Amino acid sequence: MNAVDSLLADLQQHHVRIERRGDRIHMRAPRRPPDDLRARVRELKPALLAVLPDARVVRTVVKYRLRGGCPRSWCTAIGTRTREEVIEELHRLHGPTVEVLP
Repeated sequence: MNAVDSLLADLQQHHVRIERRGDRIHMRAPRRPPDDLRARVRELKPALLAVLPDARVVRTVVKYRLRGGCPRSWCTAIGTRTREEVIEELHRLHGPTVEVLP
């Protein structure tokens, strides 16, 4: 296990969520993480930036409705993946009754 994997495991053990936003690292936790853990995040920041996906990705919005429902009510599915992946997830959740707005 390398230093980044070890750090991510320790963060998870302390219930710290870590995300990358551009060239910054954000930590979210119920309590302030220990100082040594915060120092390790600072020193491994370049490696973390290379490993973590950017949390600021563009959101994909898909309008859909279930067949047999109200013809005027469209629901909105918001995902961080491609449109095709969001539609695939809708079909997995709701089956063939999903009608997607083009």
